[in-house]
Amino acid sequence: MKPSRTSLRFLLLLSGVALSANPAAADWPQWLGPERDGISREARRGEFLSEPKLLWKASVGLGPSSPVVAAGRLYVLGHAKGETKNRGTDTVYCLDAERGTEVWKHSYDCRSCESQDVRFDGPRSTPTVDGGAVFSLSLEGHLFAFDAATGGILWSKYLPRDFGGRLPLYGYCSSPLVRSGKVILELNAPDAAYIALDRANGSVVWKVRDGDVTSGSPVLMQLEGRECAVFAGGGSIVGVDVEKGEVLWRHGTWGHAWMGPVVSGNRLFMANASLPRGCGVIAIEGSKPRVLWEDRGKKFQTLHSNSLIWRGHIYGFDNTGTDYQKTDSKKSSLKCLALETGDVLWQKPAMGWGNVILFDEKLLIFREVGELVVADATPEGYRERFRAQLLGGKSWSVPAFSEGKLWVRNNSGDLACYRILSE
Repeated sequence: MKPSRTSLRFLLLLSGVALSANPAAADWPQWLGPERDGISREARRGEFLSEPKLLWKASVGLGPSSPVVAAGRLYVLGHAKGETKNRGTDTVYCLDAERGTEVWKHSYDCRSCESQDVRFDGPRSTPTVDGGAVFSLSLEGHLFAFDAATGGILWSKYLPRDFGGRLPLYGYCSSPLVRSGKVILELNAPDAAYIALDRANGSVVWKVRDGDVTSGSPVLMQLEGRECAVFAGGGSIVGVDVEKGEVLWRHGTWGHAWMGPVVSGNRLFMANASLPRGCGVIAIEGSKPRVLWEDRGKKFQTLHSNSLIWRGHIYGFDNTGTDYQKTDSKKSSLKCLALETGDVLWQKPAMGWGNVILFDEKLLIFREVGELVVADATPEGYRERFRAQLLGGKSWSVPAFSEGKLWVRNNSGDLACYRILSE
């Protein structure tokens, strides 16, 4: 019997075959971009606009979840508080990336907040788009696999019920890593810190029992012909073979890494989040981690701000001294560190919290106050090109960049698309 177009599409989605005729290399399909390193490698077409052009605005609900863009669609999570204390409605939105119009959405009941200290409502995890499917995770553990085009549910799991998951201190913040037919994420169950599920049906492929969980997301590292998922928790950093779930290496860390590790080749940069307990770079040589340098003082600390590595240098926000604050517009500094030695090459004080991505040798810095700052990515000194106010309120999310456009979101749910390159 000849399969129907609908059944054929479903099979292709489950197998991970991309349905788009043009799976653009310019897509920003997951947390921190195509390679989870905060770097866009698309070619520049046009000149930077010192006054970015607003294309559209939308409202998507509460939360610091970051937007992602793939095949002309934008995906993001948001939350609306309900009448019952600490409960409301989460929504997964799919919008037309060019126009901001709604394509589909899916809503479900969810906890509003999970926190041991500073309260902030809404989902923390960022969706992942892969092969015509989109994967999302709520702070309470609702994991969905959607048809990216239609919003149809391919499968769903509830981590506490289905796998014994326990909510981390700030809820589930881990953004799903989809690789080699697996959905990989933190679980925090008695029998498994980390888990890999079959992307086709959500069944368990492997579990890793011993490990620490935090608010970060796993990233990938290529290691002597093997691909490993790198997890960082409250006391250790772990490299897990993507195929088999085998722990390849393990090393102690400098405390809680809320933003997760930053990878470049076989180098890993990590900085503590809660109090300035230290930072450092670890080199993975075979199965033997080796500390290149470490600093247990006040050189670098990350809370809500990410870092990236470019051409042998670390660029990111040092949040030292901003613990237990609800906001920071002045204390944090933007810094450049030498990857191999940890030397501070320059710093720009009074930047406050923010996140940074890189395009065309430029740092695209999105400050917590909703301001875009564009500066050269160079170790020779801080060289600012221009600034532009894009949003009001408080913004903790990472921007998405594709084809000359920047999508930004604040914690209150304002979402905007700006053209930052001339056409």
